[in-house]
Amino acid sequence: MQYQVLSAVNEGSSYAFQQTTGKYILVKIKATNMTKTEMPLTSIILVDSEGRQYQVDALLIDISSGLDMYEITNDYVGIPPGFSESFIAPFEVPKDSTGLQLEFPSAQGPIVLSVNLGL
Repeated sequence: MQYQVLSAVNEGSSYAFQQTTGKYILVKIKATNMTKTEMPLTSIILVDSEGRQYQVDALLIDISSGLDMYEITNDYVGIPPGFSESFIAPFEVPKDSTGLQLEFPSAQGPIVLSVNLGL
């Protein structure tokens, strides 16, 4: 599976009618299956410079392709060979979080993509 970060946005302390004392980070991701067999989307983890890990906020997920949040977070979405799926993954993190990176678990260990927020 090949992952590409299309964009990352700091939404601040409110997003989709939700409030936090931290901040919401929205990451648009494109996953492309470069193999010859169907591959599942895996759980996505956001890690900050202190090693703190954050899961996708299940209440705020917005799947542009119509995929179901339960399917995404439980590895039930299979992407056929040669196809791509794009989706927005929201994370709630503390205000002091910096150096954010995405991790996608794989059989070879985590695939790490740096998320440059430019903030």
